[in-house]
Amino acid sequence: MQWLRKVDHSMFVWCNQRVNHFVLDWLFGLITHMGGATFTILCASKSREISA
Repeated sequence: MQWLRKVDHSMFVWCNQRVNHFVLDWLFGLITHMGGATFTILCASKSREISA
């Protein structure tokens, strides 16, 4: 099982260091922040405005 973890780690490092694109960087940054408090508060306030 250790070999599988090592291969998985190697693939992650390779992708993380070599695969980049400005659109993907922006998109994944947006996706990352969707779980944050600011995004949640903004969505909650927008949903109240729509339902009112």
